[in-house]
Amino acid sequence: MDSQQSIDYNAALQNPLFSNWLEYTQNPGCWLDTGRISRLLTQDSNIQKHTGEINIHPSLLAHSEFQIWLSNTLAPKPCPWSLFNLPLTPMLFMSKNSIARLCAALGALSYQINSDSLIEKESLNQIRHQLDDFTFRYVVKTGPLLLTSLPELFKEIRERTTFWDSSQKELIDLTAVGQCILFKAISYVITKNIANTTKANNFIETWINACQLKFPFEHDDAANALYKSLSALATQQVVVVISKLIRHLEPRCKHLLN
Repeated sequence: MDSQQSIDYNAALQNPLFSNWLEYTQNPGCWLDTGRISRLLTQDSNIQKHTGEINIHPSLLAHSEFQIWLSNTLAPKPCPWSLFNLPLTPMLFMSKNSIARLCAALGALSYQINSDSLIEKESLNQIRHQLDDFTFRYVVKTGPLLLTSLPELFKEIRERTTFWDSSQKELIDLTAVGQCILFKAISYVITKNIANTTKANNFIETWINACQLKFPFEHDDAANALYKSLSALATQQVVVVISKLIRHLEPRCKHLLN
C-alpha cells in the first residue's frame, strides 16, 4: 500500500483529483456525515464536561486540531492515492448529497420502477419522498432502457428483499439498497484490477468504510446486512449503469469517471 512518501507529487499535482484526495485524507470534517460527528461528540464524556450542549459550527469542522481528533477517533485509514486510478473509486470524492442521490436511484432501479409497474399509491408516495422529482422521472422513464437485461445482483436483491411491506405500509430504505449495489460494484472493480487478494480485500474494506461515513449511521444496519447476505457479484453491466446514472443525475461529477 502506498504511503504519502511514495507519491510522485510532481505528477500527482497535475491530476485534478489529487486535491480531492488531499481533502479526503486531511480534512475528514469536510466529508463525514455531521450526524455521525454529533453522535461521536455526545458520546465523549470529556467533551461533554467542557462544552455542555453539542453545537457543530462550520468553523469547528475546519479547525486543524479538530480534524486530527476526527481522524484519530472516527475516520478510517485512508485509501492510497494509487487506488483512485481504478474505475468508480473516485466516487468517494462525490459530495454527500450527490452520492446519496446516486444510491437512492440505484435502489429504485433495483425495485424496477417503470411506467408499466403496478405500485400501491402509498408505496409510490414514499418513493417520491425518497427521490427528488428529477431522479424519479429519470428512473421511471430510463430505468427499463438501462436494464434491458437484469443483472444477477439485482435479481438476488429482488429475491431477498421486501421492498414494500404492504401490511406496515412501509417502503425499504432505497438509499441503503443502493449503497449495497455500489459497494458490490467497487468490490468488483478492485478485485478485477488487483491480483493480490489480501491487498484487494483491504482496499475494498477501507473504501466501503470511508463511503459509509458519508451517510447517516441509520443506513448502516440495512446496507451491511444486505451486502453480507448477497452471493451474487457485480458485473461490468452494473459498473456501466452506475456510470450512466452519474452522467445524467450528477453531471458535475463526470470528471470522477476514469
